Amino acid sequence: MTKQLSSNLKAIRAILRDAERKQITSYAVKDWLQKLTDAAYVFDDILDECSIHSTKMHSVDAHTSCLSRLQPKDILFRFHIEKRMKDITQRFHNIHEERLTFELRVGVTEKQTVNDDDDDWHQTSSVITEPIFCGRDKDREKIVKFLLEDASNSEDFSIYPIVGMGGLGKTILAKQVFNDHEISKKFKLRIWICVSENFNVKRILQSIIECTIGQNPNLSDLEARLKKVEEALQNKRYLLVLDDVWNENTEKWKELKGMLECARGTKGATILVTTRLEEVVSIMGTHSAYRLKALSEDDSWSLFKHHAFGPNREEREEFVTIGKEIMRKRVGSPLAIKTLTSRLHDESESIMGEECVVIETSSRTLLSARVHYSSFLESGISFDLTDFKPGLISTFKKVESMRTFLDFGCTGMVPLNHYLRALCLRSSPLFSPFKDLVHLRHLSLHFSLQRSLDNLIGQMPKLQILKLTSCPFLELLPKTLTQLQDLRHVMIDKCASIVELPPNISKLRYLRTLGIFVSGSKPGCGLRELHRLNLGGTLKIKGLENVPNERNAKQANFIGKKDLNILHLSLGGKANSEGNYVSVERVLEALEPPSTLKSFGMNGY
Repeated sequence: MTKQLSSNLKAIRAILRDAERKQITSYAVKDWLQKLTDAAYVFDDILDECSIHSTKMHSVDAHTSCLSRLQPKDILFRFHIEKRMKDITQRFHNIHEERLTFELRVGVTEKQTVNDDDDDWHQTSSVITEPIFCGRDKDREKIVKFLLEDASNSEDFSIYPIVGMGGLGKTILAKQVFNDHEISKKFKLRIWICVSENFNVKRILQSIIECTIGQNPNLSDLEARLKKVEEALQNKRYLLVLDDVWNENTEKWKELKGMLECARGTKGATILVTTRLEEVVSIMGTHSAYRLKALSEDDSWSLFKHHAFGPNREEREEFVTIGKEIMRKRVGSPLAIKTLTSRLHDESESIMGEECVVIETSSRTLLSARVHYSSFLESGISFDLTDFKPGLISTFKKVESMRTFLDFGCTGMVPLNHYLRALCLRSSPLFSPFKDLVHLRHLSLHFSLQRSLDNLIGQMPKLQILKLTSCPFLELLPKTLTQLQDLRHVMIDKCASIVELPPNISKLRYLRTLGIFVSGSKPGCGLRELHRLNLGGTLKIKGLENVPNERNAKQANFIGKKDLNILHLSLGGKANSEGNYVSVERVLEALEPPSTLKSFGMNGY
């Protein structure tokens, strides 16, 4: 059964690219692709359930683990999963067969899916289609300066490569340079050629002829093309842009370079090359390459805002927060930003279909059974949820595999869906279905009471991110926190004073963010617990008065935490227990924060 499922999955993956292209113009293909997506979510749920069960079975006492397969609960689970696996196998088989209706091809590769008719999709032109271009003004100015000054004084024609990884905006930058007013005055003849992977000398010569004389003479002979190129370029100061060069063939480039030298352009003639390959630079360049760097964080955010919100679109506070969090992880690449925001933007809808839904009180939108990601927003006007909630809760029950629910409306509702991966609530829930959320990875709670956390965390074995904001009476985190082996980030903000953390926090070997650490005097609560944790981001240390000696402070290994950006130290009153405690100065000296810190704060010193 597993082999059959694997075979079907491979065949389906092979035709996904073809289906993604065809769904734009075919509603039938779009529906087929949605069926495949729905089935994939269910299959992932099954695998995740198996993983959780396996972990639970292996976590029992070593003496009884060998008998775990004979336990009634395990036998029942295996029976249940086997039935679900048969069902999903049949479901994938039906989807696999249905693709024949739409002539979706098996075994196509990335190159094969682009036939001759569709070859224009990766071609570029010198026309500027971007209304706003963020963060490249200085790059453009430097390149323009080189072309107007350094290249103009060169007796031979210059070759100037712009190099950088894919998505940084090399082509758009070249367009800005190509259309610059001063460049237009200096270079009366400007030629733009998109080379891409096919570095064909005859084709490049043909393109030069067509761009200069305005017609296609259809010369099949290489010598005839060369003569026409000489006529077009002779005694002219030209700017030739070769965009997106991939080919590393030294002989082909030498051939083209020799032919262009024979054309005898005038002083200052220049070839501007864009490429992502350093090998191309070493082969082609007569000048040092201009290496394009990633956008700054500010420029990335400006570009993100423009594409995500649009010029006249309201910037919701919660979307801005999410957007900035995304930018911290995806900063630098204009293409990645635009691709990402195109999915977030309303345009996020013809392709996403029913998969993502924003529920607003003003529109009274209800969910489709196919939805996987949903959020609830208040419309800003007074609205009575009494009549709205029953219908919404009823719809939640019909959803097959919901992954995300973000409640920005303070409804206190939690969807009764066993497979949620991310849950954000702005108030304590009206009922407590948390016991069923064993698949949850991301939990964000706003204004949640201490008692609602006591038995909550231990029932979420897969939890990776825990965020607590504005939670009153939050004096201690659950002791079960250290049982979550997959936990990566613990973020606590605007909560009441936390006076205690669970002991042995060092067990969380994957932990990368810990908003606050309270140094205690009890075993397993000292600073040495931070020694092996590769923490980053922001960290607030409280209770430094409880550190018994410099060795304990040094064992925290702050100097090795290179990803730490913000560190805040806080001292309270007297030590919690009797003993010989060293001076604060010696503790601070032993802490040795990393030199990469961007911000440091001290309170109570």
